[in-house]
Amino acid sequence: MIDQKLREYADVLTSLYGNGLYLQHFLAVTLTYEEQRYMMQVIAGQRPQFLDDRDVRMREDSARKAKSRLLEKLDGLVLAFQPSSTARKSIDSTRKVFSLVAAAGIAYRSQAHQLAKHKLQLAIRNIVLPDLYDVKLYALRLLRTIAASEPNTLDFKRYSKELADAQKTHDMLNAIDTVLRKLILSNVKKNLRQQHKVRIANEAANILSRINVKETEPIVVTAGLSLAVTTSQILHDYELATTWLAAYPDACKELGIWDDSHHSSWILQNIIIHQFFGKRTRVAAATKKLLQLSRVGTSNWFLVTHQLMGRLLYSADYKLAAQIATDVVTHERFRKQRADIQRVILQSAGYVAALSGNQLLLKTVLRRRKQRGLSIVHSGVVDIIRALQQDDVLNSLQAFERLIIVLKSGADDAGAEPLKKLVLKMHRQLTAIERRTDVRTQKRLFAEFREEIQRTLLPEALKRL
Repeated sequence: MIDQKLREYADVLTSLYGNGLYLQHFLAVTLTYEEQRYMMQVIAGQRPQFLDDRDVRMREDSARKAKSRLLEKLDGLVLAFQPSSTARKSIDSTRKVFSLVAAAGIAYRSQAHQLAKHKLQLAIRNIVLPDLYDVKLYALRLLRTIAASEPNTLDFKRYSKELADAQKTHDMLNAIDTVLRKLILSNVKKNLRQQHKVRIANEAANILSRINVKETEPIVVTAGLSLAVTTSQILHDYELATTWLAAYPDACKELGIWDDSHHSSWILQNIIIHQFFGKRTRVAAATKKLLQLSRVGTSNWFLVTHQLMGRLLYSADYKLAAQIATDVVTHERFRKQRADIQRVILQSAGYVAALSGNQLLLKTVLRRRKQRGLSIVHSGVVDIIRALQQDDVLNSLQAFERLIIVLKSGADDAGAEPLKKLVLKMHRQLTAIERRTDVRTQKRLFAEFREEIQRTLLPEALKRL
């Protein structure tokens, strides 16, 4: 658990300070040399040796205490220092809001009411994210409490009205968030029927229909976009999604949060919708825009391309995915990326190469997958797809048998029980096809089997990327 927290702290710190000299400076100020070395290894995606345990052979409980002390120091790094200019607006806003509210609360309880008011007003101006709106209610209630003790009643009336208006907006945000979480839960729970999803989607459509995107608060538009995109796919309502997508950029600009992060998220939502409704020309145009938004060769560009490959794999647009994967894997800075980033990109590229039949990409992935320590489970699935694409029943059976051995041994991939059951089932089906004596029937069944693999086994494997 502590090791997982430290890995998550590494992600938080890189989002705040980057992964270069700026981060190393703050680590050096706060941490010991051994702690700094350890965190840099975690950030680089390596498997670190904690502190001095190679030299003094610390016992397990001592190592746990040392890691706990390190976690406390990292809390200070997250909260106390000013993030770099590369940090996302949402991160900076969150940090600033909670810092201002905490200072205001302490000032209020110290009877420094004017200081508290000033801090609370600054906090309210910085609340531009839907998930921080509860803090706005707290700030307005405290402002009203302070105003009630002053002789001038104008402030009390003003804050009371602002609180009532904010409560209405909060109720709408809460309704949007609640139904969105229901939809996410219905997608996770496989035993929930499609009718249940449609019923929730109709509830969501009813909420969204009561909102005029041109007149409502911009924070409502930013909160409702994901719900509108999800609902439009379930109810096959293309106009619902495009209406909210069109309103999103202006809402973000009004809130002052229209940065590369929100721009990328908006383009990605466009790609999802255009893919779902079969608008391939718009998908290609949006994909090009998303790649242009990230500077080629940066870590962010590699992460964006990995996300795009995943989306294109799910939508079976293998040709476009192969073009992107080839550009990424053959880029001169690919070898300089973190080891974990290289692994996930190569694993996705393996699926793309096998499904698209791109031989150049396939040779590149096969040459590098042993060097980068790729998952042998994913490599096994890719080998199955390659053999199936070549209409080779015997090689396909051998690939299935190798993967079954790996899955039964439990090596490389914990919790792969659903995938193992599916692989065993597919292997039995293919064995039955191989025993057919009628060649024409065998070819027909083999073609149907390939389609079933892409419909069942491939999505299950992609979920584990």
